[in-house]
This record gives sequence, structure tokens and C-alpha cells, in this order.
Amino acid sequence: MVAKSVKPSGGDYTSLDTALATEAGDLSSIGPIDFEIWTFPGGLDEEVGIYQGDGWTNASAVNRILITAAAGESFVDAGPATPLYWDTAFAHVDKSSNYQNTIDIDVNYVTLSRLMIGHSGGFNGRVIKDLLNHTSIDQCIVYGTQGNLVLIDIGGSSGVMQRSVVILDNDGNGSALYFSGGEVSNVTAVRPSGLASAGLGIRRQFGTPVAKNCAAFGFEQDFAGTWAGGTDYNASGDATAPGAGSLTSIVFADQFENAANDFRTKATGDLQAGTSTGTPATDIFGTAQPTPYWIGAHVPASGAIEGAPADLTASPALDAAAGSTGWTGAPADATAAVAFDQPAGALVFTGNPDDPAIGPVVDTVTGAVLVSGAPAGLASDVALDPAIGTVGAFAGDPADLAAAVEIDQAPGTVSGAGTPADLVAAPEIDVAAGIFTVPAGMPADLTAAPSIDGTAGGVAWTGAGADLSTAPSIDQAAGTVSVTGLPDDLAIAPANDNATGTVAVAGNPDDMTSAIEIGSPAVASGPVSTDPDRTAAAPASTRTAAATALSRRAEAA
Repeated sequence: MVAKSVKPSGGDYTSLDTALATEAGDLSSIGPIDFEIWTFPGGLDEEVGIYQGDGWTNASAVNRILITAAAGESFVDAGPATPLYWDTAFAHVDKSSNYQNTIDIDVNYVTLSRLMIGHSGGFNGRVIKDLLNHTSIDQCIVYGTQGNLVLIDIGGSSGVMQRSVVILDNDGNGSALYFSGGEVSNVTAVRPSGLASAGLGIRRQFGTPVAKNCAAFGFEQDFAGTWAGGTDYNASGDATAPGAGSLTSIVFADQFENAANDFRTKATGDLQAGTSTGTPATDIFGTAQPTPYWIGAHVPASGAIEGAPADLTASPALDAAAGSTGWTGAPADATAAVAFDQPAGALVFTGNPDDPAIGPVVDTVTGAVLVSGAPAGLASDVALDPAIGTVGAFAGDPADLAAAVEIDQAPGTVSGAGTPADLVAAPEIDVAAGIFTVPAGMPADLTAAPSIDGTAGGVAWTGAGADLSTAPSIDQAAGTVSVTGLPDDLAIAPANDNATGTVAVAGNPDDMTSAIEIGSPAVASGPVSTDPDRTAAAPASTRTAAATALSRRAEAA
């Protein structure tokens, strides 16, 4: 086992003297490196060069490459794992020798992750060659520029996986991916649009490999060979993408940020048409897959822009927890920052004081709509409070206001406030007592204040004495109707007393010729008052006896 080597402070690596890696290449500009190798039989037996700069992400100040044959969790089963990975950025591994491979894997259970692997100077080589089983290539960038180059040659027959891999093929007549077994998912294989179409993209050579969510563009033939069942949801610029749900003959330039040199998927393209089956949880940059799933290695970020800082004028950020969306960047680039706060229901505009004329705020808790800003820009502030049913004060310059209206749902009143001269009357309805009154206003504006008393059944009119001629009153309990008012206005005041069964007419004595009283048959006779000028009638019992005597005398005769 080779001991762990650490870059000396202020110094650079020049070589690694191990059985598996000879010259480490240029390490001068990457930063601190933790390069550790554990040997294993027949492991990586080719040079592993490490170089600064990959064009996709800036190299981190803390980087680590680890090649180990220790037992670990396999991506397929519980076999030993051999990961080769870069912790915080893409490591740049390149080779230029003829007929040699950049990474040659001849041991099972090897995982390559977070690497940028190339072959830029040799002829008839491989970027990655694997003839065994249980190999995983995850979140890698693979490229090549020389003739007859196969970028990835996977000859294993089981447990081989490639996920979230971008293959850039600048070669003349090789194959981007030469595949014989296992599964390839979310791979983007492209030949830049500035080059003539040549070679093969994703190629099935033999065996029963499965391809899902893979995209190939720019080749003489984008997909080649016969694929196993389950192959589907792929995309190609020609008609070769396998699978009933695949996209074929779609426009190369519409799918990527720049079909010549920037192969991040464009959000407005056609590639959001994948399947969740076999799809890795994240893309090549670690972005989670949304629904629907994307075809290819890259998921367009909904709230972030990837690139060098110089490429950004404003960096959007979405905070799902607070429900806010903010824009940041150089101060000169932002005139206003928009934020939406779901808990408070507030929409706020901020920026340079000179930019916003009005900043609206909506508060869903109190139902208030407020308008704020420079005082000179506002005529009024409106507030609505649904809790108490108030359309509240209009604030502003006093000259802008004629009256402030208020509705109070609890007592059912409508009142008006403002300059007294603006008000004729303020009506009030009291639904509890059943009264409608006009209690407020200038006295000269009121002729009468009506009142309805549902409990007593009375209708009364009040107001200035001169305005009233009569005030009728109905007493349902006693069954009487009386008319009161000034004595000169009344001729007769009738009264009906249901209890005694009488009808009496009262008034000025001079207005009446008689006072009529009807007695109930059940009531005993008694003295009756008569007019002094009239003779009193005999009692009812006397009149009945006389009538009986006359009848008997008639029968005897």
C-alpha cells in the first residue's frame, strides 16, 4: 500500500512514485491536493494526469482524488467498491499517448465520479476502457479529439451503469459510447455543431444493454445497434433514437445553451420528456430531477445560473421556505428587488428610493391594503379590515377628503363623519329594537323622526310640534284605537274594548249625539245613563216578561 501524500505547504507535486501512477502531471495551479492510492491487483495501470481548468466549474481550493480497493457498498450489490472520485469539483484527467487509454479498468466494482476525463493527443485510444462487470460512471465529463477514438468502451455484461454523463466527441470517426451490457441512463453524447457529422454516438455493439433518457446529437448516426427491451425515452437529432416514447429528428441547436461549446440543457428545449425509471436522483451538477424528468445529463436550474461570475449580471435566488424570490447582483443592475412573503401575504417592492413611486403591501391577516411611498405621490391610503367590517379612514391631505365612511357590522349602523357641512343626516338602523331613526344632522334638516316599536306594535311620530297633526297609537293588548293630538284636531276618539264587548265614542260633548253601549248577553242588567232629553228604556228582563204575557193572551182568545 502506498502511503498518503499531501501537497507541501507552498510547494507543488512533481511526481508520484507508485506502482500504478507514474507521472502525476501538472499540479501547480489546482491548490491543496490530497492524493491517495491503495493498490489492488490489476488496477489502474495507466498514467493518471491531473490538470487545472476544465471550463465547466472552477477548481476548488480543497480537492481530493481517492483510488481504493477497500470493501464497501456497491451500487449494484454488496460487493467490494472501488471509487475514483473528485470531492468538490471536476478533476481533469487527460492522456495523449497513442494506443493507450486514459483510464483502463480491469477490476470489478469500480466507480468513477466527478471527473473530467479526456484523451487529447493520442491515436486509437480509449478515454475509459472497462471489460469487466459492476462499473459505474456517474456525473462525469468525457471528451476526446483524436481519430478512431472510442470515448467510453464498456464491455462488461452485467451491473454496468452510466448516469448523468456528458460525452463531448471531437473525434473524426470513432464512437462516443461503445456499449455491450448493463444500463446507460441520462447520458448526453454530442458532436459540436461546428464539426461535420461523423462517427457514431451511442452504440450498442453486442449483448443486451438498455438505454433510457439518453440524448445524442451531431453524429453521422446518433444511435446505433439493436437495444434490449426497456430502452425508451431517448432523443436524437436524426431518426435513430430507440423507444416508442423517444424523440427523433429534433433540432440540435434548440436543445442546448450553445450547440458549439455549451451543452447544458436549455430550459426551452424539447428534452423535458423523460421517465423516472432508472433516472438518477440528481444531474451532473447535483441538481435534483424535477417532474417531468429530463432527458440527458443536465437539468436546467429553475432559479440559478451556472457559469463564471463575469457571465452574470443578476443572480436569482428562490427561497421556498419563506416563499420569497429575490434578485441580487451589481447594485447598478438592480433597480428593484421583489419579494413575496406567503405567511404574511405581503408583496413588497424595494430598490433605490427614487425608483419606486408606490410600494404596495397586502396583509391577508387583517385584510389591509396599504399604499406607501413618497408622501407627494399619494392621494390616500386605503385600509379594509374584514374582522370588524370597516372600510376605514382615507388618509392624505385633508383637502383630499370629503368624508370618511365607516361600516360597523356588529350594531348594524351606518354613520358618517367629516366636516359637518358635508352631512345632511346620518341614518342609524337598530335591528335589535326594530327602530329606524334619524338622530343626527342639522335640526333644520329634520321634519320628523319615525320610530317603529315592534314589541308594543306602536307607530309614533316625533319631531317639532308644528309638524305633527295626529299621533296614532294601536294597543294590541287592550284592542283599542285612540287618536291623540291637539284638542282642536280631534273630533272623535274611538275605542273598542274587546274585554267588555263595548264600543264607546268619546270626545267633546258638543260633537256627540249619543254614547252607545252594547252589553253582552252574559252581562247582568244595570243602570244605564241616558241623555237628559231622552226617556230611559225598560230593562231587558221587563221587556221579555211583557212580550210573554201578550203571547199567552193571544193563544187563549
